[in-house]
Amino acid sequence: MPSNPTHMLKLGLQRTTSYIDHLPIFTKVVICIMVAIEAAALLPGWKLKSWGWLEPDLVNFSTLYRTNTYPLMHIDVFHLTINFLGVVPLLERFEKEHGTLISLALFFGPFSTVPALIYVVIERGLLGANTPILGSSIWGFLLYASEAIRENATVPYFIIWGQPTIPTWTVPIAALLLAIVVTPGSSALGHACGLAVGYLCMHSLFLSSRP
Repeated sequence: MPSNPTHMLKLGLQRTTSYIDHLPIFTKVVICIMVAIEAAALLPGWKLKSWGWLEPDLVNFSTLYRTNTYPLMHIDVFHLTINFLGVVPLLERFEKEHGTLISLALFFGPFSTVPALIYVVIERGLLGANTPILGSSIWGFLLYASEAIRENATVPYFIIWGQPTIPTWTVPIAALLLAIVVTPGSSALGHACGLAVGYLCMHSLFLSSRP
């Protein structure tokens, strides 16, 4: 039987809706907030993105909220969709493992603010630049780095031609380099800050868990 495009669309929407329904609450709320921001940004006179993105020269004590809001902002619907595909599965897994309250505290706390402050220090203090960044991809790289460190403990290398070849913990770095090539307009420095925090968090966790 030939595929019916309308039926396939309905089936896809049903699967997407079912997947979202089964997401834990924090992940689900984050998705709703991001979609709502993207929709509100389309309204005339609403400059939500410039209000919430992380712009180094605008960060001071009265605008520290930017170090928490920038992951919720995206350039456009395409940017939002790409980030959803990469971030939501990792965020879902993290929340299921650590709980909603811990996820809320971390992602609207150090998992946003620490990469943001590192970025501001390097971008403004060392490079003398003022490039704004926005998008949840910084969470994605942070989570990807932490997953790689954890996986490295059990599978230290990827096997190629029967030989241990690529250290598992380096895969997020390769992903960062690939992102630079594929999406040259993305913030390599912002992603690198997310990676660094993810690596440091998992390294500290392993050290604290040792007897």
